[in-house]
Amino acid sequence: MDELKQIKKSSLLILLLQFTGAAIGQRFLYLSVRAGDEATLPCDNMIQECESTTWLFRGPGRTAAVALVRGGQIGNHAKSDRLRVTEKCSLVIKKVTDMDAGQYSCRQYNKVNEQQGSDSQVYLSVVTMTEQQDNDRIWISCSVSTYGRCRHQVK
Repeated sequence: MDELKQIKKSSLLILLLQFTGAAIGQRFLYLSVRAGDEATLPCDNMIQECESTTWLFRGPGRTAAVALVRGGQIGNHAKSDRLRVTEKCSLVIKKVTDMDAGQYSCRQYNKVNEQQGSDSQVYLSVVTMTEQQDNDRIWISCSVSTYGRCRHQVK
């Protein structure tokens, strides 16, 4: 019985995480991850080393962006202990929470500090699932934290 419940729960999660998508030829990505998981946000416009990389974050309802990474170095802020930058300049967020939902921009600069190309945008949504069990019944509650209007539909 427990195995069947786990299969049903896993199937629901797989369906929910199918919301990931990207537009061909453009530098933006819609990514959905489950709360508590790790998210890797790619920087599609990497030019050379990550020393010229800046990652900006704008959460829901915010007008100003916060610099998470400057010159390839992680700044001092609330989530800095959960961040790292890969050798390909991707931003990795460990133990994702609903507060991590938002717009992330990867920006590259050249040696004279001029922006190179357009920003690579990642719109991160966080799926939170909670389970409540009562005898033979399981209730699964699901919420999605996102940037801007929600593009997810459940049918």
